[in-house]
Amino acid sequence: MAERWRDIATAPHDPTRRILVRGGTWVRGNQEVVPQAFSSLVTWDGEWVVCDNLGPRSIIRDPAEWAPLPEARHVG
Repeated sequence: MAERWRDIATAPHDPTRRILVRGGTWVRGNQEVVPQAFSSLVTWDGEWVVCDNLGPRSIIRDPAEWAPLPEARHVG
């Protein structure tokens, strides 16, 4: 998979689109704050919201880079 990481300033602020981000700070429920050590799947909702559907809302603050999701490959 050829990832094309780009500066976060160029990321699409489209709530219907999911992207990968890396760098920054991971915040879960405004309580647990840790450096983001891995890329995360996020969507835009006024801030970068982690797409995990588990527990309290998680966000990534100040990510450094983003990448589009790779296209799905159909096997058949």
